Amino acid sequence: MPAFVYILLAIFLLLLLLLITKIKVYLCYDDSLRVYAEFLFFKFNIIPSKQRKKKKKKSKKSNSTKANTPSNVKSNSVTNNSKEKSAIQKLFDVREALLALIKKFLKRLHFRFIVLKVNIGTDNAATTAILYGAVNQGVSYLLESLKSISKVDITSNSDISVNADFLSQKSDFKAKIVLYLHVASLIHVGIHAIITHFKIKSTKEDKNGTDKAK
Repeated sequence: MPAFVYILLAIFLLLLLLLITKIKVYLCYDDSLRVYAEFLFFKFNIIPSKQRKKKKKKSKKSNSTKANTPSNVKSNSVTNNSKEKSAIQKLFDVREALLALIKKFLKRLHFRFIVLKVNIGTDNAATTAILYGAVNQGVSYLLESLKSISKVDITSNSDISVNADFLSQKSDFKAKIVLYLHVASLIHVGIHAIITHFKIKSTKEDKNGTDKAK
């Protein structure tokens, strides 16, 4: 076989491998929150992020008093309001496409619960029992709600529990949840959002043209 065939085959296999690769986001809590992402061999810390050196900004006093005049302040206020209205209008125009994107994204998104442990403890047994019932019901409701809008992976190795500790006066919470999405799914969601946006835009233009014709 010619060499270029092997090259094309290698490129195809690399693209296939990339499409089935998962983008993972880890949500971990054990006394403190930690969020990080993984893609291929790369790892990115989100929370806590790397501390950047804070540079002290020296305030500069302007000799002119033009900026402090009431007319200039009013002009700046009008400009800011118009910018805010413009941004809100843009969001309003793409709201349907945005909602379709979120809905499609959630359908493709996977939630893998590795650890979700809640230990309820207070200085009062009755309060502990009440909180235990409320939290237990809340966790069940959370999982069922996620299952209705997304994909939830709970395996036999998943450690999910809510316990009432009547001997302790302190509640404890630990969690490790993985959110992941295949690159192919992400591309599919993006293409779907673009198509939906142009469909909505075309429909609105047709409607406006019909209204003008009338």
